[in-house]
Amino acid sequence: MNCYYEIWVDVIDKAKNTNNGKSSKDKMITLLVAFSIAQGFNLVTIYFIISYFIRFNPLIGFDIFPGKYLDIALSGFISFYLPFFVINYFLIFYKKKYERLLDKRKLNSGGKAFVFYFFGSGIIFFLTIFLGKLL
Repeated sequence: MNCYYEIWVDVIDKAKNTNNGKSSKDKMITLLVAFSIAQGFNLVTIYFIISYFIRFNPLIGFDIFPGKYLDIALSGFISFYLPFFVINYFLIFYKKKYERLLDKRKLNSGGKAFVFYFFGSGIIFFLTIFLGKLL
């Protein structure tokens, strides 16, 4: 859990020190969305690896919209993205916990920790898809 907080604190510090015309609240929402997407990539990757050996479907089934594509998109959103969004919000942003974490920070990599995490998650995700197609 310590590494999780270090990555968050690193990227929040970098965002606070960057002046790109966005408000602080907009920056925090952008970070929350991006980090949740990266964690969703990781969960989908784990799902692909496990489903290679064991046949199961972790998606919540919906039959709300005509056709199936919007139902699948909603199911994927709720199953892979929304849990991380809620967890990240309560672990980092609820009652501005990130401000206390910034005071206790140990490392300073200038925002590179999140970049490595985000792109690493994406690369592993796409490698898993590519290798899954080959096997």
